[in-house]
Amino acid sequence: VETQIVTRKRHLEDGNENSENALGNGNNFDKIAFGSAGGYDTATPKRFIEEAARHGQGDDPFAETRTKTIAERQSNYQARARQRQISPERADMFADQTPDIRDRSYAQIMKEQMLREETVCH
Repeated sequence: VETQIVTRKRHLEDGNENSENALGNGNNFDKIAFGSAGGYDTATPKRFIEEAARHGQGDDPFAETRTKTIAERQSNYQARARQRQISPERADMFADQTPDIRDRSYAQIMKEQMLREETVCH
C-alpha cells in the first residue's frame, strides 16, 4: 500500500496528467490525498465555497423550516405594545416624612443595640 502511494506521488510530481490519478473530465487538479478511486482534488472544496458565496449573501436556505420566535409571530399592534414603556418614573409621596436611614452612623447604631440589650435583660 505504501509503495502505491509513493508511486502515485511520483506521478504527480512528474506532472503526468494522463496518469491514473488525473480526472477524465478534462479538468486537471492537483491531488492532495489518495483514496480507493485515486484521490481527491484540491479544487472541489474551493468550488463549493465559491458557489455558496455566489448564491446569495443573505439567503437562508432553512428559513422555511426554522421555528419562528414569539416576536416574529406577533402582529404590528403587539410589537408596538411590547415597545411601550411599562411604568413611568414616580415621585415618592412619603419621602419628606420618612427619616433617611443613611443619616445614622455606625456608632449610633451600636449604641441603640446596646440600649435594646440592656432593656431586654433588665
